[in-house]
Amino acid sequence: MATLLLDTSTDFGVVAVVKKGAIVFCKELDSSPFHSNALMPAVDEALRTANLKASELHSIVVGKGPGSYTGIRVGVACAKVLSYACQIPLIGVCSLELFVPNDSEPPGAFASLIDARSGGIFFLEGTKNEDGTIVTSEAKLLPVNIVRERVLSIKRLFTPSGEHLQERLDLRKDQSISWTRCGPNIQQMKRIGETKLAQKAYTTNGRLEILYLRKTQPELKKGPSSLN
Repeated sequence: MATLLLDTSTDFGVVAVVKKGAIVFCKELDSSPFHSNALMPAVDEALRTANLKASELHSIVVGKGPGSYTGIRVGVACAKVLSYACQIPLIGVCSLELFVPNDSEPPGAFASLIDARSGGIFFLEGTKNEDGTIVTSEAKLLPVNIVRERVLSIKRLFTPSGEHLQERLDLRKDQSISWTRCGPNIQQMKRIGETKLAQKAYTTNGRLEILYLRKTQPELKKGPSSLN
């Protein structure tokens, strides 16, 4: 069994290959511009390193958003083309579900955040159980003030976003909150992909619905936003 994993929904793009249950390749991507220049060379390198042809993959797992409009589409387009051309199961995962505690992190409640810029903040709450399993809520796009209230309660955050997000939430000086800036958790992406593959929650016709959770920029410009 071999799986290609990729996510380009945020600045922390990643390409990985799982072969016989082990991660045999993992590479972070250059974020400029939106990973488009780095993605295909990284996919080619991943397959060569794993000694695989694209047609030998058993599944492809891709982050389907939320995140950057352009970034999401770069990764999803690549995954859809490979899946359709080789008739490989295509599995979409919520990108917010990938910014979670790693295996060495202690159990407990946490929140995952992605800065939606002028559109608010993409937000998800979760719990890492004693056995290491992670349970998450539904991803949402919330106003900044609502996210701030929840963050002050949870106090343990995982995000690909930097200091700008702390400034938006007015929390840079709050030492009680744990901020972990990180890329996608590949182990978690692997687990989600395996579960969905077993459930046959995939497509092979090149179709995958992107999880935008918000209107397009032209739509936002039509009227004032209530999420700023």
